[in-house]
Amino acid sequence: MYNSHMRKINYCLGLLMITISVSGCAVIDFGISFNKQSDTTQVQKNSQTSFVLRQHRETKKCMDSVVHDPKLNKNVLVLLALSGGGSRATYFSALSMLEMEKFELNIGGLKSNLLHEVDAISSVSGGSLAAAYYAISHDPGSECAGYAHRLWNDEKVRQLMTVDYRSRWIGRWFYPNNIARFWFTKFDRTDIMAQTLADNIFDKPLTGFDLSLGELNPLRPNLILNATTGIDDELSGIGFGEVFTFTKEDFSRICSSIEDYSVARAVMATASFPGAFNYMTLRNFCRKDSALDPGGRRYLHIFDGGNADNLGLTSLKRVIWTSLKDRDTQPSLPYKNIIVIVVDAFTNSHGVDPGKPDPRGYFDFIMDLNFLDATDCLLEANRKQLLTEFDQEDPNLFPFAMGLDGKTNKKCKDFFHSTDDVEKYCRKPSTYWQQLNKLIGDRITFVHLSFDKTGDVEGCIPNQSPPDPECLRHQLNRIPTDFRLRYFYRHKGTGLTDIEALDCAVPTMFGRQGLSCGKLTSRPSRELPGIWQRVKQILEEPISTSSQ
Repeated sequence: MYNSHMRKINYCLGLLMITISVSGCAVIDFGISFNKQSDTTQVQKNSQTSFVLRQHRETKKCMDSVVHDPKLNKNVLVLLALSGGGSRATYFSALSMLEMEKFELNIGGLKSNLLHEVDAISSVSGGSLAAAYYAISHDPGSECAGYAHRLWNDEKVRQLMTVDYRSRWIGRWFYPNNIARFWFTKFDRTDIMAQTLADNIFDKPLTGFDLSLGELNPLRPNLILNATTGIDDELSGIGFGEVFTFTKEDFSRICSSIEDYSVARAVMATASFPGAFNYMTLRNFCRKDSALDPGGRRYLHIFDGGNADNLGLTSLKRVIWTSLKDRDTQPSLPYKNIIVIVVDAFTNSHGVDPGKPDPRGYFDFIMDLNFLDATDCLLEANRKQLLTEFDQEDPNLFPFAMGLDGKTNKKCKDFFHSTDDVEKYCRKPSTYWQQLNKLIGDRITFVHLSFDKTGDVEGCIPNQSPPDPECLRHQLNRIPTDFRLRYFYRHKGTGLTDIEALDCAVPTMFGRQGLSCGKLTSRPSRELPGIWQRVKQILEEPISTSSQ
């Protein structure tokens, strides 16, 4: 019996050593990059991951059938930005999209809703999980289930967006194949989390193969996932700290195909928090100057998109710019109105609880998470600047005019990646940009959803005199930027968990009473009803046959 057991043990150890040997030798480059070189011989199709919107969507091919486009008002450009902020942003974004789906519209005598009217979604970090899931999913009773066959409804979305992916990620560290690949190949923590997301959300039924960005549900809006560049490569014209998107346009900068790239890996790239995760690596297939490039491989390393733009608004500016007609001479808009909605999960930095002698949580014994507080602090200035460009009496989306000294505006150079575009547009006279900003400013409606616009509540614990209507907002602003929501923590003032607090708050931003508010009584937001009425009025205006 003893010898039998020893043989089994030796057999298992032998298999493990073979796995390690194979991982360490034959597959030494495993995990280094997963993108493919673009095929220049193929005709490029109208991509769903692009800044160029699909205008002619009256009918679309879905698998083997032709279905009708859910967007009804083609005269209004509707753009949605989902911010970063860990699982807090994931759930806030998902709940906001569910509320947009309940925002009923009557367009030309046909029923629609606000979510169906969205043309493009730009997302960062935690918001990308909700954005990508919507892009692969289908509505109940839809004519098109897509490749994923994953349902978009209240129950399913709430379930998937509150999963503790951090614990599942840690659990995968100890899979035998992952142990071997981690230590003997270039497979790293970021790859393990991408694997976790693929197996839980972004895979195909039955086969379990990862979904690619070319397999999004064609009934969904364009999807723009935002990351940050971690290199300064003059040869490729890619600078450090730029916004890099998982779009046809940005993948062309590395001569790579976007359609074949994994959805899970793209989402993970936008959420690769520095310190917790490694860079996501893409192969750069371009060869622009043989004198400078001796033929060795080149790579693009990217990380969390929040470091360049934690709101996703920069990419929405690129969508607006791309939609302009006659950009070189007298720009004009093919839309009567533009609606931009940003779901902003930003919280005011509070640091740690001053009442705790030891500020560490359980996970801090593995990895200190105080860098997340530092990151939030550094991102605040960039966030304010972007919001100001959109949210002011005279919006200034393109502040690109040259200085009095005649030098090119740095913001303009950062926005246009190619040297030709920089020369063509960044030297335009200031009157060009003034007229363009006025054109857009006259047509844009900006909706900013944030925790400070949550409705008041009654019934805070303990009962105070006078009662504190801010207790729910206080809790929302103290949900940590983490890889999961706190399940068991209950706020002293509201008596709610973090999930319940978000369930209670988000409906108030859309003029409804909150759900799961416990003993609290919530009221609709005081700041947002007027702007929602404006949105409804714009989208329900009679549709003309030609754009203005």
